[in-house]
Parts: sequence; structure tokens; C-alpha cells
Amino acid sequence: MFSIVKRKKPLQVRFFTNRQGLANLFPPRPLSQDVPEWWKKTPLYLPLDEEMEKHNSHKTAIMRPERLRKSSKHCYAIQETLKHAVNFPLWCDAYLEVDHKDGVRGIGPGKANSNNGRGIGEQHPRQQYPGLLPPNYCNFKFNSAWVAFTEEYVPFWMCDPFYHKFNRDWQTMNGVIEFHYQHNLNVNLILRKPLPPKKNQRQQKIQYEFRAGDSVAYFVPMAHDRKIVVTAEEVSDKEWERLHWQHHIWFAHHKGMKKNNQGGCPIKIGAH
Repeated sequence: MFSIVKRKKPLQVRFFTNRQGLANLFPPRPLSQDVPEWWKKTPLYLPLDEEMEKHNSHKTAIMRPERLRKSSKHCYAIQETLKHAVNFPLWCDAYLEVDHKDGVRGIGPGKANSNNGRGIGEQHPRQQYPGLLPPNYCNFKFNSAWVAFTEEYVPFWMCDPFYHKFNRDWQTMNGVIEFHYQHNLNVNLILRKPLPPKKNQRQQKIQYEFRAGDSVAYFVPMAHDRKIVVTAEEVSDKEWERLHWQHHIWFAHHKGMKKNNQGGCPIKIGAH
């Protein structure tokens, strides 16, 4: 007796921006297409050197040398992350300067710094999250140049782009997001702060330089039983305003929006 396997249709995640050329230069796309260089260069097995020979001599005879020489390429967690996640790169160069009083000065070029009047980013005051961060860290939020839409409700785990990072002084805050009822893609970071100056010392500041194309977040779909199709599209300023047809949509709870049937893409740009 044959069983019929019903396959779910692919989930299309559509990203929109009004930044000219951004969809071609630094688009969100499957992480499998943006794997980090260190991963590409890592061999499946490490060479058997003298240290490994010494370590192997203390193992039982049934332990094959290959098992001792496995690299991180055999790590299931990394494999699955690179296979399923969506990479979300920064859309512009950005320069951040942090002082010990939680002050963050953010600078970006041209349109990135104006960002439709919102600036490159902003901060949530510490009173909004009492006890969350240690005293030597503060918050900064990048105001995104993208919005995203799906025609179905599928949650994604937004997390730190750990495997692409070299600077561990900053981290992307984790959380569950979705693109059917909520389309905002602002990225909240925590940044390490300098120590307060001692008497008669100048105020020290920590400087962070981000480059356009740097990974600032991963979106991991919380449904691995279907294919994820990612597209990045450029729209006109007029179409961008239509995508923001209800500003409160970014702040409303998804249950209320579901009740009012406010999910999905408000305009059918390039619908297939």
C-alpha cells in the first residue's frame, strides 16, 4: 500500500526597499549563498599531527583516527543554520561612537543617515528593560532600509550573526519575528561601553565601524519542512509609502491584526 506524501508549497519571503541599487548590491538572501570564508576553507578532517598522535595513543584501539580529526564541518548545528537561515546584511556603511553614559552617536552616508526622517538608528532608554543589560553595555537600534512580507504566518528566530562576526563587542538581540502581520526589520544591538573616566581623565569612547554588506542578523525559519524562497525587490518612493500604509502596523500585536485581517502584502508588487 502506497502512502501519499503531501508536500507544502515553498514559502516566499519578499523583501522590499526604496534604496536605489540595494536589492542588487546587498540583498537579504539564503545563508547557504553567503557562507563565511572560514567555513569554506575549513577541511572535513584536520591533518594528523604529532599532538593528535599523542592524544590518539590514549584512546582505545577501536577509536579510528578519522573520528579524532573531524573539523567543525561535521557540526550538525552549524550545518543546519547555514542550510536554513536567511542572511540579513547591513544596507549602508555605519559609524557608531559609544560613551560611558549610554550615549551612542550614529553616522551614515547620505540617504542612509536621513532614512526618511528616522536617522540611521535610535536607542531604547534603559528604563524600558530594567535589569536586562549589565552596566557596561547599552542599546542601539538600526532603522532598517527593508520591510518583509509573507502570505502565511510563519515565525522566524532572529539571532546574532555569530558565524560571520569578528568583533564580539556587539551582539544582535534575539527574538521571534514574522512577516505576515509584522513587517518591520529594525535590528536591535547591544554595544560594549567604555569605563567611566577617572578624575582628571578625558572621556573615553568606543568606536564601531560597520560596512555595507556586513551581516547584522540571521532569520531562521521555525518550520523546516518546507522550502524558503527569498526575493529582494526595489520599489519607488511612492510604492514604499504604500507599503507603510498603516504606520501603527509595526507596533500592533499580531493577534489584533489577525482579527482585523491585516496580514500579507498590502500591495501586489510583481505578484507571480
